[in-house]
Amino acid sequence: MGIEVCVRFDMRAPEWGASRSELYATAHAMAEFADQVGFHTLLVGEHHGTEDGYTSAPFVVAASLAARTRAMRIRLRAVLLPLHDPVHFAEELATLDVLTDGRAEAVLGLGYVPSEFAMFGLEPRSRVRRLEKGIEILTAAVSGQAISTDGRRGRISPLPVQEDLPLYLGGGVLAAARRAARFGLGFAPHLPSPELLQTYEAECARGNVVGRVIPNPGHYAMFVTEDPDDFWRILEPHARHNANEYSKMAAATDTTSTFVPANPDDSLDDLKKRASTWVVTPDECIELAQSLAEQGGSFQFVPLLGGLAPEFGWSSLRLFADEVLPELKKRDLLAAMPTRPDRPVKGETL
Repeated sequence: MGIEVCVRFDMRAPEWGASRSELYATAHAMAEFADQVGFHTLLVGEHHGTEDGYTSAPFVVAASLAARTRAMRIRLRAVLLPLHDPVHFAEELATLDVLTDGRAEAVLGLGYVPSEFAMFGLEPRSRVRRLEKGIEILTAAVSGQAISTDGRRGRISPLPVQEDLPLYLGGGVLAAARRAARFGLGFAPHLPSPELLQTYEAECARGNVVGRVIPNPGHYAMFVTEDPDDFWRILEPHARHNANEYSKMAAATDTTSTFVPANPDDSLDDLKKRASTWVVTPDECIELAQSLAEQGGSFQFVPLLGGLAPEFGWSSLRLFADEVLPELKKRDLLAAMPTRPDRPVKGETL
């Protein structure tokens, strides 16, 4: 199956880190670099009302970064469908797919932070209903069907380039796995759980659904460096900030953080174990790829994690590109590169 190599930008910019303008400018340059050296996927997420400016306009950011790329998939992971009007969401996603010549895909999230729902005048208890109705409308709209529900009439335009635009449901509970299969969606678990995958596969088989899975990477961020201890001294406040911000989100609800189960009082050793951040040497990175490739894994680089100064993110990306990627290619450890669109782009012959 091979390793999928991803680069993620969530644009957190705490006041004590690199400036927001520098981080945004650097993200564009890094997206272009990652595309050129052969990364598979660019990831953009969504949260609202954060003090550090986590991406709240995922379609805008994804389109802007995608303009600097030519081959990478552009994956929204995750976008909180219950906070969006599903028809408008379908138009945005379809337009992103057109802008990228058929490289867009989306992981749909349920959402769990009460303050985010309050910003949009919504009740958190409505989120499952809004998600399921939103999926019905979204899947019909992007496939070119007429919308005819809840008083809505019409078809979206333009349609996506991809005839089967990849849509996944995110989640870390069995209900999410079952829901993904029931609606004929792919599944992107928030936890590295065999039980979640087994449940999804069983439900797909029961419903005669062709399933597809984005495996959980098992880490939030990866960095490659010649001296992990020295790199951690620089990275620590940024990784701690990222971990604690996710923990604060989880603490506002009755869930636990499915991304970064951290604690504000963690020692550095505890942070290394619990913040889902891998800091490895090139040789260690190659060994990880060797162990993960058979079942299909991923490396997720977050080079601007928690407002990290760009020069340190750059050092990790370049070292990976120079010393690790060639070896992964030589050993045939990489996943297949993204395919071209199902539906030819106007003016092209595939």
